[in-house]
Amino acid sequence: HFFFSIIFMYFLLLDFDIDPVSSVTAALMWTFSGTMLTRIEFLSVLGTTAWLPFTLLLLRNLIKKNDLNNIIFLSIALAIQFFAGHPQEYFYSILFISGYAVYELFSQKQTKLFYSFALCILITLLISSIQLLPSFEFIFNSSRISGNNSPGLGAEGASLYPITLGDLKN
Repeated sequence: HFFFSIIFMYFLLLDFDIDPVSSVTAALMWTFSGTMLTRIEFLSVLGTTAWLPFTLLLLRNLIKKNDLNNIIFLSIALAIQFFAGHPQEYFYSILFISGYAVYELFSQKQTKLFYSFALCILITLLISSIQLLPSFEFIFNSSRISGNNSPGLGAEGASLYPITLGDLKN
């Protein structure tokens, strides 16, 4: 994950026309930042986060050359990022990439980009549906569902093991 993170960030920064020495330095800083290092024990988080620079690079390629190959490559990369296994980090990544796509859409006035990005998301959903559907089933059958089948813990479950003031001084 760290190797891919360095490589992906390096090529993303080169795509932003940053010189190679600065790109290597920034890629190392990204890869060995607190965000990445504190996730070593959570491989799903680390794997999902490591793919963020690559998906952004592929989105930039799609913006430069709006063709079917770039749509498919971005869709596959987003699906791989989903399969890494951490839905929260993946959601943040999708929000970030979508925000960048909207920014480029309005700054370059490319309406075709909107349709291409929507197609990317659709293809990604189709590819990842083999895991997406079981994930939804798992969520709705988890122990965090309260008595009326709505997501979230009830008051009893949330107050089961409270932290007291005495626990804070240790």
